[in-house]
This record gives sequence, structure tokens and C-alpha cells, in this order.
Amino acid sequence: MELALEVFNVLKNDPLILISASIALLLILLWIISSLLKDKSLLAYKTDNGNVHVSRHALTDLIRHICKSEHGISQLKTKIYYKRKRLNIQIRLKLESGSHLKTIENGLQSSIREALSSTLGIESLSRIDILATGIQSKGNRFADRTDKLDES
Repeated sequence: MELALEVFNVLKNDPLILISASIALLLILLWIISSLLKDKSLLAYKTDNGNVHVSRHALTDLIRHICKSEHGISQLKTKIYYKRKRLNIQIRLKLESGSHLKTIENGLQSSIREALSSTLGIESLSRIDILATGIQSKGNRFADRTDKLDES
């Protein structure tokens, strides 16, 4: 409580600090609001008639569908982000006991790349990274989660 009173007294006595603090707070609030209002879609491709966008939800649904059809995966978490104007995907998964990571990785990467191109028209795909986070017994089948798109 005393610290708050000291800060208030300093701000009251020095208008430059008060103005600087107000501007900093305003910039932080604007950054938060702009990040919440970011476009929720991805540019799939451009045509002469206009741009074609795909929602993040459609993209994650397609990835989830492909991952569910692959055997040997018990849990899934995807992260979708842009790097150097190219789409990157990170898939974190738990393997079912007895499954083979090399087989799953190869099948998933090629299936996702093919589906994104043929189904959604996305050609600007850079990387599909797969991270095995654990091994789970076959009884607990498939939980999934998707992170928001991060643009860098």
C-alpha cells in the first residue's frame, strides 16, 4: 500500500513521468486489442478474381482428421505459424505403445502436405515438424488441442 502511495506521489509531482506512463499503458492496450482482432484466416492462394482464404479452424480440422486416420497416435496438439511468409506446422503427439515414429512421421508429413495442396490449395507450406512427447497405452485414444496462429 505504501509503495502505491509513493508511486502516486511521484506521478503527481512529475507530469513527464505521468504522460510517459500513460502512453506506455495505451500502447500496451492497443497491442493487446490488435492481437485479439487479428484475422482468423490464412491466405491459401491468389487468383485473378481475388484472394482465397482458409479459416484456421478448417486447417486444424483437416490436420486433425489426417492425424486421427493414422494409426499409432494417442494425443495431438498442433501449432500453426508463419515464418518468412510461409506456413509452418508443428505437431506434438503421443505415440501409442508399440507404434513406430518413423512410419508415423513419414505418413503424416506426406498426407498433410498432399491434403493441404489438393483440398485447400495451400502451396506455401514450409515445414511440418513432428515432436513425439510421450508414449501412452492403447486404452486412452486420441485427445487433441490446437494453438493459435503465431505470426513471426
